[in-house]
Amino acid sequence: MPWSNHAILTIYGAYADWTVEAWRFIGVGYYVDIALDRPTSDESFMSGYLQAERQLPHRLTAFGRIEDSSRMQDSRYVALIEGHTSDIDITIRRAAVGLRWDYARHQALTVEVDHEVSLSERGYEARLQWSAAIP
Repeated sequence: MPWSNHAILTIYGAYADWTVEAWRFIGVGYYVDIALDRPTSDESFMSGYLQAERQLPHRLTAFGRIEDSSRMQDSRYVALIEGHTSDIDITIRRAAVGLRWDYARHQALTVEVDHEVSLSERGYEARLQWSAAIP
């Protein structure tokens, strides 16, 4: 079956960020509509995440996040992207917990442990990340 060399992506998204005292809740949802020129059938999928954070003493933040998608594993477009590169591992579902230390203005260290399911495998990851924002 020949693959499409032309796709039109239409992406709709919603974002919510709600803070109550020491708690913060973040939610993001996307609907992705994909129109392919070959084969003629179009496709779509949804993806999003929910994250809860709790402020702790000493500029520490504990967090938990759930990411999930619907129909992404059936997408020919997503399979095409994953098949053309080994640098991208498309995650269908992830559950993560972590701790972030905002040690300086606009800089943080984060440690995170997660379980993820991708198109090709499933497993656990541990991450250590430094991040900075340049105002």
